[in-house]
Amino acid sequence: MTSTEKSGPFWPVSLILFLIAVLGFWPSFIAPGIAGRYEPPTAGMIFHIISAFAWMGILIVQPVLVSIRQTGLHRLVGMLGGLIALATVATGLETQIAVLPLRADGTIIDAVITPFFRSTGLLVFGGFIATAIWQRRHTATHKRLMVFGTLFLLEAPINRILINIVGVDPEPAGPVTGVSHLVLALAFVSWDRLSHGRFNRTSLIALLITILLTFGIAPFAESMPWRELVESLGGRTVD
Repeated sequence: MTSTEKSGPFWPVSLILFLIAVLGFWPSFIAPGIAGRYEPPTAGMIFHIISAFAWMGILIVQPVLVSIRQTGLHRLVGMLGGLIALATVATGLETQIAVLPLRADGTIIDAVITPFFRSTGLLVFGGFIATAIWQRRHTATHKRLMVFGTLFLLEAPINRILINIVGVDPEPAGPVTGVSHLVLALAFVSWDRLSHGRFNRTSLIALLITILLTFGIAPFAESMPWRELVESLGGRTVD
């Protein structure tokens, strides 16, 4: 590693992200799963959730391993993490495609807009993590890209928190989810500044990319080409 910045303080950030995921999936997945009542809408859904939580767990473990100088184990877990991140993206996209027929009878938000943001979020997550792996020898850059990538993965649980726990209607929950994502990104950049005494260039660039993607791709969610792709993949016409 070419950077000497310590990674230990990052594990609380990872823990907070993990708890957000737990809270988001508690009413619809974790609690029913513990009670033996969970029935996944598709076969791939359970594999996606397991892989996503495995990723969140690795995000907590990795900075701890670095802080206690377990470099060899850190690299081994990192290789496993790369495979888990790939599985998270693959199973997530498969799940989004599989549920399209189930969403077709719902509102435009359910049938068209939500799959767009879920799918693009997964792809952006994959892009951030791939870049982080490429920059793995630059610790300061590597770990910040991991956090910003994971924030895109958290859009689903954030949306579930707003709808299932806070009681926000599904229609406004979408924009509020995007705003919540930006608030978390800004909070991380602020924490990073306070913890290390200066703004980190990677955090600022990743924040800018997050803002540009959040607002830049939104108009495509209701575009006719995307709607036609949804209808083609789902095999049903969206009313």
